[in-house]
Amino acid sequence: MVAELTELSRIEAGSAELNKERVNLNELINEAIIQLKPLADKQNVTLHALLSGKLSAVQADRDRIAQTITNLIHNAIKFNRSGGA
Repeated sequence: MVAELTELSRIEAGSAELNKERVNLNELINEAIIQLKPLADKQNVTLHALLSGKLSAVQADRDRIAQTITNLIHNAIKFNRSGGA
């Protein structure tokens, strides 16, 4: 959490560096789902990914995009109802 706050401070100050590379978003989504599946199971929430096989890789900072995807899925689990998807 401290690392995230430090990074947020750098972003707001305009001093954060981006490490752009070709990133496959489908892979990042699948990795985040695997990482968060135990939490989803504990909360009795089912995770579904409807991914496009035609999605091209994008130029992005892999770590930042991965963290964003993870945060979105984590919030979807956290604010869902038991038995939800």
